[in-house]
Amino acid sequence: MNEPAALTVVTTTVRTIDADTIFSALSDRTRRQILVSLFDGQPHGTGGIGGSLPKHRDLVRKHCAVLAKAGLIIGQDDPQNRKRQLYQLSPAVKAETTPTGRTLDFGCCIVRC
Repeated sequence: MNEPAALTVVTTTVRTIDADTIFSALSDRTRRQILVSLFDGQPHGTGGIGGSLPKHRDLVRKHCAVLAKAGLIIGQDDPQNRKRQLYQLSPAVKAETTPTGRTLDFGCCIVRC
């Protein structure tokens, strides 16, 4: 019989984010809208995130930098275009769809969106 292939072990480090950092990042409406647009868990560029926002890409990029510094989203290079960044929710943020709607769980608070 054939032996099963070895499984690849993937380790993810989840950073604990203090409440003051979370509340500071959530204090801006545009940043909250960015988090909601990343709810699906897929990586998005600033054009995809900013499409629903009445803001320029540079401003969306600056808000994404604040969210990334706070640890709420992760930025990574686009494999097809190295000049472009893709953003997605951090593993520290739990996105769930419940019977009452969608929620983002930050550990210290839960936001309905």
